[in-house]
Amino acid sequence: MARKITFRFICYFFFFYALLFLMSIAVLVYTFFEIVTAFPYSDIRETELSTIQSSVDMQKNGDYFIEESLVKAAHKSGGYLLVMNHDGEVLSSTIHPSFVQASYSFQQMMKLVDDKHYYLWPLDSNASLLFVEQSVSDNILQQLMENPSFPVMNENGKELVKSNEAWFVQFNESGEIVEQIGTPSIETNQLSLFHTQQHLTEQKVAVSIEPLPDGTTVAVGVKNPNYFPESEEFNAFFIRLLVGFIVFNISMLLLILVISLWIGRRFGKPLFYMLKWIEQLSKGNYERPTDWKVQDKKSGQFKRKYRFYHDVEKSLTSLTTTLKENKRFAERMEQLREDWITGLSHDLRTPLSSIFGYASMLDSKYEWSLEEVRNFGRTIQQKADYMDKLIQDLTLTYQLKNNAIELNFENVYLSKYTKNYLEENDWPLEYVDDLSGSATVLLDVDRFGRVLDNIIANAMKYNPEGTPITVKLHQEKETVVIQVIDQGQGIPKEVMENLFTRYYRGTNTTDGDSGTGLGLSIAKQLVEAHEGEIDVHSSRTGTTIFIRLPLNSIEFISKSEV
Repeated sequence: MARKITFRFICYFFFFYALLFLMSIAVLVYTFFEIVTAFPYSDIRETELSTIQSSVDMQKNGDYFIEESLVKAAHKSGGYLLVMNHDGEVLSSTIHPSFVQASYSFQQMMKLVDDKHYYLWPLDSNASLLFVEQSVSDNILQQLMENPSFPVMNENGKELVKSNEAWFVQFNESGEIVEQIGTPSIETNQLSLFHTQQHLTEQKVAVSIEPLPDGTTVAVGVKNPNYFPESEEFNAFFIRLLVGFIVFNISMLLLILVISLWIGRRFGKPLFYMLKWIEQLSKGNYERPTDWKVQDKKSGQFKRKYRFYHDVEKSLTSLTTTLKENKRFAERMEQLREDWITGLSHDLRTPLSSIFGYASMLDSKYEWSLEEVRNFGRTIQQKADYMDKLIQDLTLTYQLKNNAIELNFENVYLSKYTKNYLEENDWPLEYVDDLSGSATVLLDVDRFGRVLDNIIANAMKYNPEGTPITVKLHQEKETVVIQVIDQGQGIPKEVMENLFTRYYRGTNTTDGDSGTGLGLSIAKQLVEAHEGEIDVHSSRTGTTIFIRLPLNSIEFISKSEV
């Protein structure tokens, strides 16, 4: 039982550990996914070359495929990507080709290297990846410059600036503002404009500046949708990780709670059921309690999921049955004892009444004849002998029960002993001896005579007068058997069940005198004290009592011995 419960606990906790392991893996995958989707840095220019090269693959047809994560990173950094060969030809792009320059000259490519708005990575021996920064302000400025009246702002230009919630400023050669549309969100002097020339993701306001051939300079500014500095990105990533950590721990807590409740119910239900069962037993209720949450309705046994408690259930069922039988036996014995005491009291009171009556008659003034006095004395003596026998039977049965009597064994020839016993008692019965004359047994001669007295007397007492009775001896292997056979009316089933029970008194006696209810019980105890066995077979055609004694083949006595 202990091994079963230990094994079951190990299985449960292994299952619990497996769930924890799977959830931990899920959290790691989630964290990795967050890192990957966030891309290494807020600005694509700070991405490692190995990451760039692993994110761009050349297809079989010669085209280049740019992974979506890299495209998103470029867009987040405020630009787009171009794949170009070493001759400056554009091979692939992340925006529509109509918006892309078809090729770059050597001088243009040299300029790209020094311009912070561009960034170049080598992919292989034939191609490179170019990042082109193009902010919202660049697009607005480009559209304004396509207007034929530029730098003079017409209504279309002003509407374009206003619709994009942008501002436009034109400076002369001295840095003085000559025209302004909208309200700039930064200081509109040359020094402040230079401060906006850091990476686009670090600018709250996207500003594009273009010097014109006439010596003036124009600047367009708009709120930067790509503004997302590294500190804010780190904070956002940290918050996501913190949320993931909190969710993970809450999930663990809920999982532990659910599994604890599940294990508690799995082990606790049958335990509480068995405790209730034991409590009922302690209160004398020897019935199995009913709980259909634990028991199967058809069989009444534990449900399959509680079968590892089968051994405990089996033991409790056996204990319940034993206690119920013991209670029933104790109640029956108590009833028999009360009936026996009542009968014994009656049996003692009857001879005492006779003794008291005759004693009163002798004590009277009437002159009784000598013969009458002798008759009175014989009657008193008979009644006293009967009372003495009752007391002796009671004493003997308790001595045998408590092993407080010592038997004096003698090695005797059973055939000769039985024949002498029957001749001395002059029983009206038939004697059949199928034993070898040399068969011997160890007997307490006086005590064993009491066995035969009780059994033969019972056969005569509880059958009609004249019923044939036979005493038969024979041998079975290493035992000798004494059979007392009568051809009477048989023994009722209820009497058979209690035949050797102390205090039980049969009710079908043909004798007016009642027995003590101890005769056959004493006989059984004496036979067992001789290391023998006694049993009875009965039917409507008669009853046979078998007494089996071990054959004493170690030592023989002479035929002259009894």
